[in-house]
Amino acid sequence: MREVEFSPMARRDLTRLRAWLAPMTPAAAERAVQILVTAARSLAEFPERGARIRANLRELIVPFGSSGYVLHYEVRPRRVLIARIYHGLEDR
Repeated sequence: MREVEFSPMARRDLTRLRAWLAPMTPAAAERAVQILVTAARSLAEFPERGARIRANLRELIVPFGSSGYVLHYEVRPRRVLIARIYHGLEDR
């Protein structure tokens, strides 16, 4: 099983997504972050399950609410690096 690591940018993404959602529904903001962290950690066991979008970058769709979130990550020999986290409707 690989170790899962969040890049500094992915950590900022989690903070940004929580900050955007919290004023409207604080409980949903915390639940969204928990679901995203759980989804990311699940990649330790099955890292290839996300769709390949570039040579060494994969994408995992995480359902939440009406549109969900997107994790971009790299599979490395001993770890999975979560590169970025976006809301499904965000411009990227």
